[in-house]
Amino acid sequence: MEVNIQKIEEKAKSLGRALGQSDTVKALARAEDGLRDDEEVKEEFEKVQKLQSELMQKAQRGEEVSDEKQQELKEAMSTLEKRSEFQQFVAAQTNFEKLMKQVNQFIQQGISEGQDSKIVEI
Repeated sequence: MEVNIQKIEEKAKSLGRALGQSDTVKALARAEDGLRDDEEVKEEFEKVQKLQSELMQKAQRGEEVSDEKQQELKEAMSTLEKRSEFQQFVAAQTNFEKLMKQVNQFIQQGISEGQDSKIVEI
């Protein structure tokens, strides 16, 4: 008996709704808002992203990255890491990643159990 793709889709959407209502996802959303709402933190975050992108592109092209640029990135990261809004974001993002890792483990466990079972459960 083939499992109906609609049933899988419904269960995936239900899982998505449950995740969206979790404290972990809500905390991540609040932390992201905190980053966007504080103009100084937002500018520092964008500066770090721009520098990281610039250095990565240079490295990919085989160009040497100057010590000055590396130091500029290091200082920008240090400044950003001292901000409580950024610390909250990193903590919330880490908790979200842990949650998603657990979800993936549960899904993998379910797949394994489903492969071993002759009974279709939906």
